[in-house]
Amino acid sequence: MVRIIVALGILLFAGPVLATTLVFDPAHRVASAETRGLLPFGSWTWNGQPVSESNRPTDEQRAIETHWNFYVDPAQSNALFVQVEHVQDTRFGFITGSIFQDVALTGIEFELPTLGGSVLSGPAFSNQFANLGQALNGRPSSGDPAVSVPLDTTPGWELSVTGTQSYQIATADIGFAMSHFENVYGTTRINGGGVFQLVFGDSVDLVAQIDFGSLAPVAIHGFGSSQQRISGDVVFSVSSPAMAAVPEPGALMLFAVGFGFVYLAVMGSASGW
Repeated sequence: MVRIIVALGILLFAGPVLATTLVFDPAHRVASAETRGLLPFGSWTWNGQPVSESNRPTDEQRAIETHWNFYVDPAQSNALFVQVEHVQDTRFGFITGSIFQDVALTGIEFELPTLGGSVLSGPAFSNQFANLGQALNGRPSSGDPAVSVPLDTTPGWELSVTGTQSYQIATADIGFAMSHFENVYGTTRINGGGVFQLVFGDSVDLVAQIDFGSLAPVAIHGFGSSQQRISGDVVFSVSSPAMAAVPEPGALMLFAVGFGFVYLAVMGSASGW
């Protein structure tokens, strides 16, 4: 369990923390989803000047993408792992100001429709997992040294049941948003994605009961009026034979259990590259 203490602008994770870093067995993958969008043109600048027809980034440069996977171990068929594997919040070499917050991944949404129309009870949720190499990166200000903290949890992210078998996993804290930018000033970002677990009732067999081809994935970037919701596609599913030939990454499931203390100060404006 992660314990968070906030006082006088100082963010402290207090331990010990028991958690798990995972590398998934590709044979247990039941679905993969991708979302692809573009940073909208707005009041931000490009090359130090307002965006215009003659002064603006290419679509490739302002691309926003995520890739996530869903896993079910046959030995525990009522437990679903959701892995955010890849986050690309633009291909800018440098980004600063409010749009650095607007492009960060702050949530994902998906549905788990059943093949027979039955209704699943609400799952137990855990964020006490992480991808291999996942880290919390940042620095309080440009004059401070960079801090990169290896993670064995995905802190700050919580589950909301938004409808009948509709789910949102999101953070309300921009310091725990996901990004590919590693050099972060004035705040923090999680690099390397994240891992979450949903555990349903003992009688549930997710592989047999869920239509993983109909996940309706949505990625959420930013907060408030600047928030962008990007609908995506299921690109692999055990429920859709036409998708079953998509190559899977080779890996074995490994477990590393660790204890740790994390200390980071969070304040100021945000930027990163």
